Amino acid sequence: MISENLDELSPLLRTAFVLREVQGYSTGEAAKKLGVTENTLKARLWRARHQLAERLGRRLRRMKDDMTGGMGDAECSYC
Repeated sequence: MISENLDELSPLLRTAFVLREVQGYSTGEAAKKLGVTENTLKARLWRARHQLAERLGRRLRRMKDDMTGGMGDAECSYC
């Protein structure tokens, strides 16, 4: 699910996120590798995380609606 959403990020955001969060580079190392300042990298990471959170949230809400039969906020034994 996360990899599908990663593919939807722009290449700039995806590369920053993968270097830092997947491959484990430090902020300084990732910034140097990309040829940007640490502040630029931090901004890209914030945007990537924000976009991923929004997309994952929407997807999880759709999954919950599917499990509850579209009953919205009704309690589900799986949620």
